Amino acid sequence: MLQFRHRRIPILFCAKAHAHSLFTCEHQMLEVIEAIGTGLAIQPTYNFTIGQDVYNLVHIASGTALTRDTTPTLISAAMWLQRILPLLDWTLPHEALKPRTDIAYQVHWTWVEVIHKYNALVSGRKV
Repeated sequence: MLQFRHRRIPILFCAKAHAHSLFTCEHQMLEVIEAIGTGLAIQPTYNFTIGQDVYNLVHIASGTALTRDTTPTLISAAMWLQRILPLLDWTLPHEALKPRTDIAYQVHWTWVEVIHKYNALVSGRKV
């Protein structure tokens, strides 16, 4: 069973087209919810358009979001995180993950699946 803890990590904020790193790019220390020992965390982000928090997944070693996709609740983000854990050793550095476009597609499609399953769960529909 996954265990979680709150933790502050550096998150990159850079729009330049170059090799991103915590040394060459601007970053902020933000609080995330780390899935202990997995290399991944859930980052709550306030969405001003809808007026509430949304959640995305962050690769801790690089401080970058896995995708631009977000989930509406912490529970759905945890479901997403748990489903992508077997895809890769997420504790690897960013350089090992970047060339894996196949993983990026799997992370996105897992997000789509989780959103459908979560919506069915909260509405009482069978999946």
